[in-house]
Amino acid sequence: MNDSNEFKFVQLRYNTRSAETDIGYPSDYIEEQSGRIVIARPDGVETTIGEFCLTAIDCWSAINDRVPLCEVFEEDYDMDDYYEALFDPELQHFKKKVMRSAKLDEGYYNPTLLIIDRIDIVPEHQGKRFGLIAMRALIRLHQRGALIVATKPYPPQYEDGASFVQAREKAKAFGVADYELSKAAAFAKLRQHFARLGFTRVPGTSYVVRTSERRLPTDEQMLAEPVVIAPAPTVTITQPLASRLMH
Repeated sequence: MNDSNEFKFVQLRYNTRSAETDIGYPSDYIEEQSGRIVIARPDGVETTIGEFCLTAIDCWSAINDRVPLCEVFEEDYDMDDYYEALFDPELQHFKKKVMRSAKLDEGYYNPTLLIIDRIDIVPEHQGKRFGLIAMRALIRLHQRGALIVATKPYPPQYEDGASFVQAREKAKAFGVADYELSKAAAFAKLRQHFARLGFTRVPGTSYVVRTSERRLPTDEQMLAEPVVIAPAPTVTITQPLASRLMH
């Protein structure tokens, strides 16, 4: 646990990135950002406590330019998994169960997606919710234009298909406190952790989503027990979905 006074020292340090000037490729609609999560104290001492990586996918522009979304998402193996789990290829939009999970009206059309690929906190700073603070900042800074923010909670000890025994040993090495948790329990606990930011699991998938229409929680709400989440509005539109599709 942590107190909110320490949260104000958490900052993001972005890696330098470059961009191509050519247009007309599926990769043109993908923006990736990565960097370090640091604690920058007033005395000038800066400590790196983790790393982050995110991907913003401009699906609107791809559709307007008549570039199939499947080709955009095929640029990366992990992104392709997001497409299969979250998108309806015929509608070129999020599946109904995704919209329901995000508490959005199914007729609302905006296929743009923000993916939080990874937030890693070093063992000695885990359990203080610095990861949630970093994720909240990333969402606030990068959700503009995106209807859905998605991520895949995955306990690091179970990466690469590790068995329970292997995962337990990896968790001990990582400094994960709950290394005796089963795979199902570890996933459930991590999803509950993300619920503090308003993420909800999409049925039948390993992904959790939230909408940019939803207010982000305060420090106090993220520290509260039990979880306190701001009410989620249900967004409606007057135009039918078909009339919103670009031709």
